[in-house]
Amino acid sequence: MGERRREMGAPFALRPSADDDWRRKLAQIADERERLAKALELAQNNREQAAALLGMSRTTLWRRMRQLNKA
Repeated sequence: MGERRREMGAPFALRPSADDDWRRKLAQIADERERLAKALELAQNNREQAAALLGMSRTTLWRRMRQLNKA
C-alpha cells in the first residue's frame, strides 16, 4: 500500500489547486506586460530598440504585445 501512495504523488491537500495555477499565470502576464511597457518607455516607444533591450526581434515583440492585449 505504501508503494501505491508514492506512485500517486503528493496527497491531494498538498497538490497545487487550479486557482493557484491561474493566479501564477495571471502574475506572469502582468510581469510580462510590465517588462514590455518599461522597455518601450526606455526606448521612447521605438519598437526596434525596445525589442533589442529585451533580446528579441521586433516581430516577436509585436507578437507578444498582441498576445498580451488579448489576455
